[in-house]
Amino acid sequence: MKRFIWVAALMFLSACTGYEPVFFQDGSVVTSEAKRSVPTVSVLLPLSGESAEVGQALQKTALLSLFEHSSVPFKLLFFDTQSSAEGAVQAYNWALAQKPNVILGPVFSAEVEAITKAGMPQPMLTFTSDTTVVRPDAATLAVLVPDQLQKLVRYACDQGQYHLAVLSPENKTGEIAMNALDEAIKICPGMALTKVSLYDGNTMNFTPAVLSILPKIYKDKGQLTEKEKILANTPMKDRIDFDALFVLESGVKLRQLASLLNFYDISPHQIPVYGLTSVKQVQDKVVNGIVFADVEDAGYSAFAREYRHYFGKSPMRLTSLMYDALNMIFERLNEGLSMDDLRHIPYQGVDGLVSLQENGTNRRALQLVTKLGNQTIVVQPTRFSNDGYEP
Repeated sequence: MKRFIWVAALMFLSACTGYEPVFFQDGSVVTSEAKRSVPTVSVLLPLSGESAEVGQALQKTALLSLFEHSSVPFKLLFFDTQSSAEGAVQAYNWALAQKPNVILGPVFSAEVEAITKAGMPQPMLTFTSDTTVVRPDAATLAVLVPDQLQKLVRYACDQGQYHLAVLSPENKTGEIAMNALDEAIKICPGMALTKVSLYDGNTMNFTPAVLSILPKIYKDKGQLTEKEKILANTPMKDRIDFDALFVLESGVKLRQLASLLNFYDISPHQIPVYGLTSVKQVQDKVVNGIVFADVEDAGYSAFAREYRHYFGKSPMRLTSLMYDALNMIFERLNEGLSMDDLRHIPYQGVDGLVSLQENGTNRRALQLVTKLGNQTIVVQPTRFSNDGYEP
């Protein structure tokens, strides 16, 4: 019977278009005039347009949390951003008209930025990882790049790796990462970025960028002096002038960049290489050994099993943010649902311990991991201080 209710609810959602709000309570659709006194959450998602698959996956996750708390009087409203900045502003206004206690979303930075620029009388808890659009009234639950890099820098410092090389794209993502890395190295006296190679964020030719951080490459070894021959036959790890390499790339580009580094003997087996959480999504052995910061897996694995049980497929990694956001709200219904109420009190979710901060960012308990084939190996477990976070 429960599975039937799920299917019926999702069929109803799929049939809805435009901005007519959809209400759920105790697994049933109710009218907009009914039970207005119950806690209400409006959710801004890209339910149509180019990112509809992402929005629909997040919507299913929200329903999963709702049905797990079916005994709690609660209203959940979905509004379609149409995968656009303009649509996000309109969706926000529709959501605001329903007088929700909390607004969740949107997902993408352009949508968050458009809403904040248009003026926003009620704060939002978003899912963007773009820290340039995050602010006190547009907070985020995403795993943030500055937190990841601070964790990696602390580890590199503990290992005595003070001279760092960096490969980074010249785009918004790269800019955020480079600014965060510049700030993070301040925690380690004597640490410096000794080699920095920035490349066009649209390129697929990484050879010039990689060669710019390496010593001279000798191609024709038959025309070398004796000294040059000695250098040419010296392992690359003994010729470079940095202790570790940070690669601030993701996806297909990370895979290609990692392949090129392996070609020039700058692999994690030769020299420490650090990356972002996106390393985890690359299904290729060329990224094996790259160390990155990530949330703990145990909670997410249990959530993913539940998601597969109801929907017959594995969830997108992003969906756990929605699950944690709603579960955190359910847990704190009796304490208040303003953004101030949600801040500072650490929440233990499927993505581990998280606490929202005054400036709109969050603090997370992260571990350091690396990939070995299809396995994830813990390099450094989550370390806790008195407040539950990295000391």
